[in-house]
Amino acid sequence: MELILWRSRLVDTLEGLSETEFRRSFPDLDGKPFVISEYIPDFVWHDRHHIAQIREFLNQSG
Repeated sequence: MELILWRSRLVDTLEGLSETEFRRSFPDLDGKPFVISEYIPDFVWHDRHHIAQIREFLNQSG
């Protein structure tokens, strides 16, 4: 449940950004450009990947 709460907070925060903020580029920790709007698809894929792993584990566990 805590994960759902954090994801919900993240969505609320993202929805509160202006278009300019959502598309703004800034350096990440490695100094490479980071743009939130470009990161979202990878973030969603990553979550779905873990959900699939959890479902597979639960199906195998019986």
